[in-house]
Amino acid sequence: MPIVRISDPVPQEDPVMRCSSRSVNAFRFISEALSHPQNAEEAAPHYDHIFKLFGLDRVSASLVALLICRRIGEEDPTEARRTLNLSDEVFSKAWDDLAFKGFITVRTYRYLFTITEAFRIAIEEDKPLGEVQERLQGDRFLEALKAILPAKGRTVISRRMLEIQELDDDELDDDALVDEAPPVPDLTEDSLLKTVESSLALFPKTRLSLLMASLTEGLSGRERLALYGMMAWFTEHFIEPVKESAFPYPMEKAYRESLSTLLQKGLAVSFFIWNESEHTTSSDNYRISPRCAEAFKGRENLINTAALSRFGELTPCSMIAPKELYFPESDQRSLQRIRLAVRPSEYDRIIEGLKEHGLRPCLSILMWGPPGTGKTELTRQIARESGRALLSVKADNMNGIYIGEGSIHFRDLFNSYRYVCAMSKVCPILFLDEADGVLSQRLTSMRGIGDKDANATQSVILDELNTLPGIVIATTNLRENLDEATLRRFLILSEFHVPDSRTRARLWLGRFPSLTPEEAGSIAERYPIAGALMDDIVGVAVLDGVLENRPVTAEDIASYCEERGLKSSRERLKIGFRTGGPCS
Repeated sequence: MPIVRISDPVPQEDPVMRCSSRSVNAFRFISEALSHPQNAEEAAPHYDHIFKLFGLDRVSASLVALLICRRIGEEDPTEARRTLNLSDEVFSKAWDDLAFKGFITVRTYRYLFTITEAFRIAIEEDKPLGEVQERLQGDRFLEALKAILPAKGRTVISRRMLEIQELDDDELDDDALVDEAPPVPDLTEDSLLKTVESSLALFPKTRLSLLMASLTEGLSGRERLALYGMMAWFTEHFIEPVKESAFPYPMEKAYRESLSTLLQKGLAVSFFIWNESEHTTSSDNYRISPRCAEAFKGRENLINTAALSRFGELTPCSMIAPKELYFPESDQRSLQRIRLAVRPSEYDRIIEGLKEHGLRPCLSILMWGPPGTGKTELTRQIARESGRALLSVKADNMNGIYIGEGSIHFRDLFNSYRYVCAMSKVCPILFLDEADGVLSQRLTSMRGIGDKDANATQSVILDELNTLPGIVIATTNLRENLDEATLRRFLILSEFHVPDSRTRARLWLGRFPSLTPEEAGSIAERYPIAGALMDDIVGVAVLDGVLENRPVTAEDIASYCEERGLKSSRERLKIGFRTGGPCS
């Protein structure tokens, strides 16, 4: 490529060049190489970086480098063409392509070419342009949705004004408007609709724009407005039922008249909730469908953890402390299989394979084994390693005490998990701990209405597991108590065993570094216990260590085990016949 002819003085760099990202350094090196052909070979890796990150070929990358590093082409875009000796056809195609893909914009009032806001952020953060465009559009779409919902006082004020208008002059108090806010601007369906859809037109080729276009296809303006209103409510209140009275008048009317259409097209869903005070159910509740919630993918901050607390606890992966786990050699293969399957790259391929074969897109895992073998902690560590949030559910807390309550709770739990999946950038894990409490064998002889209700609850769970997406991990100590139909719902069945002596020795060393390998091995041989019970021993050791101000010895650990009712294997009597005695 020929030497660039730069007139003195050199124009000032674009402000984006002040950061030190790899993309900025690449564009800077390309710009310098254009002025010094002897550096052309050294520029090759920088061209490769720009191509891999932004998809720009050498001509486009050179034009962008000149634009942001030398400002060549701002006042007269043909100057960049001359400096690079490009034909009119190549030059026009390059500029048009850059503008079409959102890298540059034309400010026609001065005929200037500048890089777009999205591209400037992409350069600073070393992120693909599409990812930044998606984020910016998501921000503006979210702002537009929240803008169409009035402030809390707007609906109250508008209704108060109507009430005042109906009063006679004699009844109108001078203080009636003291607490009223300034006049509210006129709201129309067209203005509210334009508020939202102008944000979607910003980047027409992004995932969000395409998704919303598919969702709203065939809907009238009023029906689209009703959907946007429900989505606006969702951003503020998550899975709580929509309150029609919270909408301003134009949207309230659109919602009321369009709800049946939205339900019919699967854009809105009705659901039952349990009224704790009256111990009854109500189905007059609506919210957007989970596929509409995909518009908020990557917006985990909109997930209301308080609303999920009635089911369990949603723990981000960053809040799970790392913990080293040890398992016997016999369990390593199944353990590795689970860890690999949950990794994002392998998980995506597994889900695609399941879809191709017409199977439900869910990675379901059942782990069983004696108490204390590490099933629960393993699930937590799998979530941390794979970067997934963990929605932990104590299954026995979901049953309820009233007839029909358990079925409603479980159905709402699985539906809520669908919303969390739709909104999460990385699919979260639904964790059913001690699942045998609800997945036990169904009763064949009904002794009362309680037995029928228990079977109905299990039928709901089995039905939901047939269609649930995402990742479900269930643990139990009693596999034999599970219903056979339940076992068929799990893709991976994995058994965990009590650690062998070698693994127990490693566990003791991990918990008490002051032990020698010989001491740890001796304790492991004498007391065949699982890891959870070892944690109980550690708790007692910490207590005595603080109170007595001395290190814990192997003898102390042995005494702690004896206090817990654990007999040394060396002292256990062998059952059988004696040989060599007088009766032989």
